[in-house]
Amino acid sequence: MPVTYELRAGNLSDAINDGIVYVTSKFTAKLESDALKTAISTAIALDNAFGSNISILPVNLPAKRLIFSPVAILTDYDDVRSFSEAAAAGIKRAISAGVKSPLLVLPSSTIFPKADLVTLLGALEALSVVRRPYIFFL
Repeated sequence: MPVTYELRAGNLSDAINDGIVYVTSKFTAKLESDALKTAISTAIALDNAFGSNISILPVNLPAKRLIFSPVAILTDYDDVRSFSEAAAAGIKRAISAGVKSPLLVLPSSTIFPKADLVTLLGALEALSVVRRPYIFFL
C-alpha cells in the first residue's frame, strides 16, 4: 500500500509534525528556535563527530525528533547538489525512523542562492516512487 505525504507550509510548533528534518551547511546558522539551538549545541558538546553523519536528536517541540542532516563540507569543487543529497538522505532517515509527517527546514546559503529550492526538490525526489513500465516482447 503506498504511503501518501502532504506538501504544506508549516512551523516548528505544529503538532501535526512528528519529526523535523533540518538540512544545513553550518552548525552555527542562526536558528530562531531555542529548542533547536539547545538540541544541536548539546549534541556538539557530547559528540566530536557530530555533523559528519545524520543524527536524530530529541527536541523539546511537538515533533519530539530532530533529524539533523548536514551538507558535506563544501569545497571549490562542490555545487548546490550537495544540499539535494543531504535533504534526500535526511528524509530517507526520517522515514526509516518512523516519521510519518516530516517538517523540512529549508537552509539559506550565501554561496548558493537557490539552496532552499534544491533542498526541497531533493526531499521530494526521495519521497517519490519511480514506477518503471515493463515491456514484454513476445
